Amino acid sequence: YRNNFFIAGGESVPSPPEGIYISNVRIASGDADARSLLIKQLFAEGSVVTNDINFNQQTNEVTKESLPILDTLGQAMAADPNLNIQINGMEQLPAASDNGSGNGVMNENPGNNRMNEEMVKAKVDKMKAYIVEKFNIGVDRIVTGATNKIKKKMDQVKTGKAGTKVKGFLTEIIKL
Repeated sequence: YRNNFFIAGGESVPSPPEGIYISNVRIASGDADARSLLIKQLFAEGSVVTNDINFNQQTNEVTKESLPILDTLGQAMAADPNLNIQINGMEQLPAASDNGSGNGVMNENPGNNRMNEEMVKAKVDKMKAYIVEKFNIGVDRIVTGATNKIKKKMDQVKTGKAGTKVKGFLTEIIKL
């Protein structure tokens, strides 16, 4: 089967009674765009939490799949010069007493917590740098931080199956 088609037409006098028929067309519907919902929720509620911004494990760079979310945020900031935000990050790591269940607390070793906070801060700073460079946003319009308090807002994050724990990197965006 061919995956493409074309329609060609010209004037036909007298017009044919059959008309023009088109076949093999599929019309699909989709869910609401998560990126626009993210911005709507940011303006409506003042903050939003997402786990859709991911990083490459080897290079700690933002993945290409995550860039559209940052682009949407940058476009909103470029369109509204009064929009200032705070970006907080939290890495979901299982605690030593957690037995790998992924309950969303940081490792219990204080040295690991400091190292984890530094890694999270570096990731959040990369998000900020991307938005500042691509959209020419003032550096002072974005505040960054690392926190372990985002788990209180995890119910806002879509988890997939009911009862599934959110894993990975959580990003909280707060409208200032």
